[in-house]
Amino acid sequence: MTSTTKFYVTGGTMLLDAQSYIKRQADDELYHALKQGEYCYILDSSQMGKSSLVIRVMERLKQEGIKVIDFSLQPLGTTGVTLDNWYGSLLTKIDTQLELPTSALSFWDTQRQQNLTPTYCWDQVVRQIILGHGAQPIVFFLDEIGIVQTLPAFTDDFLLSLREFYNARTTHSEFRRLTFCLIGTATPASLIKDRHLPPFNVGKRIVLADFTETEVTSSLAGGLQQQATVAITLLQRVWYWTNGHPYLTQRLCEAVANDPAVITAEGVDKICQALFLASGRNKEGNLGQVEKWIKDYPDSAALLELYRQIRKQQVPDDDTQEKINALRLTGIITVRDNALWVRNRIYSQVFNKKWINDNMPDAAKAEYRRGLMEASVVATVIIGLIGGGIYWYLDWYVLKHVTYCNAYAKRFGIMQCVGELSTAQAHGREVSYKFIRKGRKNPVWKVQAVKGLTELVTRQENGEFTKRLLESLQKNSEVAFTYPGNFNPATTF
Repeated sequence: MTSTTKFYVTGGTMLLDAQSYIKRQADDELYHALKQGEYCYILDSSQMGKSSLVIRVMERLKQEGIKVIDFSLQPLGTTGVTLDNWYGSLLTKIDTQLELPTSALSFWDTQRQQNLTPTYCWDQVVRQIILGHGAQPIVFFLDEIGIVQTLPAFTDDFLLSLREFYNARTTHSEFRRLTFCLIGTATPASLIKDRHLPPFNVGKRIVLADFTETEVTSSLAGGLQQQATVAITLLQRVWYWTNGHPYLTQRLCEAVANDPAVITAEGVDKICQALFLASGRNKEGNLGQVEKWIKDYPDSAALLELYRQIRKQQVPDDDTQEKINALRLTGIITVRDNALWVRNRIYSQVFNKKWINDNMPDAAKAEYRRGLMEASVVATVIIGLIGGGIYWYLDWYVLKHVTYCNAYAKRFGIMQCVGELSTAQAHGREVSYKFIRKGRKNPVWKVQAVKGLTELVTRQENGEFTKRLLESLQKNSEVAFTYPGNFNPATTF
């Protein structure tokens, strides 16, 4: 297969005719929501197929006669961006794509010369220029919206203006023709930098799920050039490792396709080991990016500790928690049944317990060790209390209310009896244990000394009874003891 007809795509936006594109529920969900005029946002981790999905939805909307504006913040960069070149770039894109009779950029310049605020000028561009001509619906896509987190504060006013446009629908019907869709790697709460301002909380969230096993096996076999049964076996193993993560799935499929000799699941395992598990964080961009996201987070220790907990036990999802949202954006975890899970086996093995400890900041490591020591002390106390409680229970309840009618010697001194002990008998039992050992290598046994079928040995009688017991055991004669199973006391002591 030549590079021009490459089946699998492992970087960048997939072209409209890409053979390995897998349509998901989100494709139709976003299309129908925007067509109905709903504000939407796709805010997810990188390499989840956001841009590839969006260009397909754009194409479908255009075919319905809906005007589309596609504005990506990526070309703006993250340094040297001023208010004027921000709006200049935005309005130039609007002029190019909408082909308006009046230039939006020229109108902006005229308004700004009147010493009006930038937010007011932008509002007037939307009202008079964008919505002032024609009656067609307009969908405005803002891609790579996460970049606003690194830009100056004027982007806060821009995002707040979008919410004002949404609220204006109740009094100005023309705003119902304008819809915005935000795409990027961010959370709604992180888009507005000024914490004194309300967060951007307008729109429908579109969730990008990982591919199912059925989607992978039914859509990606064409690139393997293997018999159908072999291709399905290989793709099932690919899914086993990636759990349907879009990039990892395409990347592993590509590596498998490049080695026609791989025809078994074990062969896929070897490729996965070499590609991701051996030194993936250093060579594989996706894994390195996940690690960088976590290490660059201001409170990386808290993020690592949360990830540690998710690896240990089920943690409920809560999209109001900043740390959970931040960890989700790294792509290392996913949500299933309202709980957080490590996203796939590749991530689980690469970002393992050792990796957590190696990347935990020194101060956090010390705090973690102190926490372990404190927990150990508490656990010791609790175990002691529980152990004491169990001993009390056995000593003063169980063994007080069972009999010694068929008492027998057993490892660790646990009796089996029938009936009930009297108070005097229970008191006598306190001094009736003896350790009996014959031969250095033989096990120690605890024996409950029994005087008869109704009486326990008292403190004074215990020594003499034990002496006679040992003599009886050595002769293998019958005494008032029953031994478990086929146990033979004569050969043990």
